This record gives sequence, structure tokens and C-alpha cells, in this order.
Amino acid sequence: MNSDELFQIFMQGLLTSHAGEAERCFRTWAHAVDMGDVDPRAVRLMPAFEAALKRHELPVPFPSHLKKFERYWWLNQKWLERSTQPAVAKLLEAGISVVALKGLSVCNAIERPAIRTMSDIDLWVPESETAQAVDIMKWQGFEVMEEFAPDWTANPTRFCNTHHALPMRNKELKMEVDLHWRLGGLISPRRSRKWWAEAAEKGPQIEGWPAGLRAMTGVPLVRTVMANGYMDAWSSGIWMLDVQALTAGWVERDWEELRQGFMEDRRAFMWNWCLWSLKEHGVDLPEAVDSTLPLGPAHRFRRMVYRGHWNDEAQGVFAWRWVRPLRSAFRLTWLHAQGEKVGRRWVVFGSFLKQEIQQLRRGKSR
Repeated sequence: MNSDELFQIFMQGLLTSHAGEAERCFRTWAHAVDMGDVDPRAVRLMPAFEAALKRHELPVPFPSHLKKFERYWWLNQKWLERSTQPAVAKLLEAGISVVALKGLSVCNAIERPAIRTMSDIDLWVPESETAQAVDIMKWQGFEVMEEFAPDWTANPTRFCNTHHALPMRNKELKMEVDLHWRLGGLISPRRSRKWWAEAAEKGPQIEGWPAGLRAMTGVPLVRTVMANGYMDAWSSGIWMLDVQALTAGWVERDWEELRQGFMEDRRAFMWNWCLWSLKEHGVDLPEAVDSTLPLGPAHRFRRMVYRGHWNDEAQGVFAWRWVRPLRSAFRLTWLHAQGEKVGRRWVVFGSFLKQEIQQLRRGKSR
């Protein structure tokens, strides 16, 4: 078996609620891997692995390695938090409302946050205050990541129209913060703004952080986790563990609200992919949810939403070099500005078109 197949088996062991199935998966995985050369995705999940072994009362293979990885990720998370908290305090002091996204919000919501590792911190600020927030982050020692710096410096407004976040890195501290002004994962802008306002006003305080740092919770948090999983494919598998933990106490009404959001945003393919992925890896879904899923497998619902795929599929006039930016701009506007007013959609379209032309002139194949 290759590393991807082994990782799938490893994830099944983490997600299943059946001790016998977990033991079978973990034994298969442990016998096939060399702990000196473990898949990096699995390394990040070692704290969750040890927790699963204890839950099912299974023997712990490679105990010294598990302790080492668990200790590493605990220290890494504490380092991220201590390094980011002063910057968050400065943002709040400047009157900028800040909402935590992804891992930080998940850790604030689940019973055992120690098993949820983080490689960076994701913060959400109002789009109108993004430029000020970036300046404050710079004063705190953060720099815009090199690959994004030219586009951000050239036109921050256009960048905000065509992206949802700006990665910033503190080279001295060797850690990263992603500054968001909109939700990614093809969540509609209207829904993004609505959830931002709700989280900023009513979201729970992040424990141990400067007063005023709020967290996403409930259906919005689960939706963002699932959307991130869809966009990132198999980068870690952590999104499935997040969904399993966050929905542990859910009733049928919660699941229906989640599904309805996907449908309203015309993202049924993402709902189907996410639910089939969970089902295929041993997550016990409520019967009411399971019965609504169309026939799988999950990969049928994985759509090609990236520019490279569009160009590969282009035929005739659409394959012409200088037609591609126009085609990509239309597609990107449809994906990211759906439901917006006509004037706003034209603004977003113009931003995407200028971006695509610039990319073409730079000689980048999109």
C-alpha cells in the first residue's frame, strides 16, 4: 500500500466508534509504517491517535514516539498562542473586532482541545478594516508572505475582492497568522457577513486570550470546517475529526440547518462529498442524514474548481491564450460573488479580470 492508502486506513481507525474496527485499522497501519519516516499528515494526528487508543483500551505501539510527537504539538500550540496574543491585543485596542476561525475556534468548542493540533492561527477582521489590521500586524513583526506581497502592495482593495485571506509570517518567531476578511470554501459573501456579525457580537470568548477575541460556534463553525476540508482535499484529515467532535450532541434539526446552508449557496456537491467522506471513513451519521445522501462514492462529488482544470478542459476559442483570463474571471466571479448585487458582481469581475491578465503577463500558467 502507498502512503495515501495507509493514511486512509489510519483515518478510519481514528474516526470509527467500534473498537474492533479501530484495532484492525491501527494494526494494519502500525505494521506497515516505519516510525522514522511517518507520513507528515499522520505525524500531526499523533495526539488524536493516542486518545483513540486509550478510548478503545488498545495497546500503544511506538510509545516513546507517541509521547515525543504529543509533546511537540503541545509545545507548538503554546508557542503559537503566546506569539499571537500580543498582536491580537493590539488589534482589539485599536477597536478592531476579531473573530477566531478554524483550529482556534474548534479548540474552544471541543471537550479535549489538546488533541486538536494547529500549524497556524486564523483571525477574522472586518473587510473595511483589513488594511489597518495588516499595518498593526506589521508593527508586531509580521510580514506578508512573499508570494502574496506584490499583489497586496499593488492594490489592497483588488486583493480583498479576489481573495479571502492574507497569510502573514513572523520570521523571527517562525510562525504564521492568516488574516481573513471573508470565509473561504465557497461560502456565499452574504452568509459570510452574517456569520461575522453574529460571532463578533455573540460568539464565546476564546479562553486564555485577550478579552474580546470571539469564536465561531455551532452550525457556522461546522460549515467552515467542512468547506475547508473540501478545498484542501487530503491535506490532513483533521477536518473530519473536527466535524465528528463538533456534532457529537447534534439533533436532526442541526443537521438540516447545515444542509440547507449548502443548498442555498448552491453547493450541494460539497455537502455530498463531505458527508460521503465521513461515511466512508467510519463516522456514524444520523439515519435522517444518511438516508438523504445520493449514491456515492465521495469522489463523484469532487468538482474541479481551480483554474488549471478549466484551462485543461478548454476547447476552441476558449483555449486561446488571451481568452483564458476572461473565462477565468467569469468563473471565479460566479463562484465567489454569487448572490451579490449586480454592481458588486461587476466590481469583483473587474478585479478578477485584472488579476488574471497580470498573471498571464507574468508568464504564470493558471
